[in-house]
Amino acid sequence: MHTTLLSTADLERLLHRRSLPEREGLFLCTVMEPLQIADTILKDRSCLNWSEFLSEYRSAEVSERLHIAPLDADCLHRALFEHSESYDVIGLWSAVCERGLPPDRTVRRLILRPSEETWWEDELYDAMEAWCGEPADG
Repeated sequence: MHTTLLSTADLERLLHRRSLPEREGLFLCTVMEPLQIADTILKDRSCLNWSEFLSEYRSAEVSERLHIAPLDADCLHRALFEHSESYDVIGLWSAVCERGLPPDRTVRRLILRPSEETWWEDELYDAMEAWCGEPADG
């Protein structure tokens, strides 16, 4: 099944329009997208208001097809470290050690880092990196 990665702007448009695009498959975003939308609403810089956000975010249509990927303890452990073939930790993942990387970008990298445990396509990590204007780090 095809998965479409949603940016913050995509998710905001989806919630404001009150309907999902006609595309088949699932929609995926990281926990950062709804957090950033909520932040812009609370600072009065969004086309949505708080009640619209909550009602659409909780709607059955959105909740059935939108998966919000968290940064839970398992995801953090899996993504934060490089492991040897015997699964010993050999160091921090270089992609999260970059100086000047904003925290929201670090969180997105950790959540979307390709691994055997993630169900979405590896290309979604590359798509996120492309939105940010930099090449993907392995």
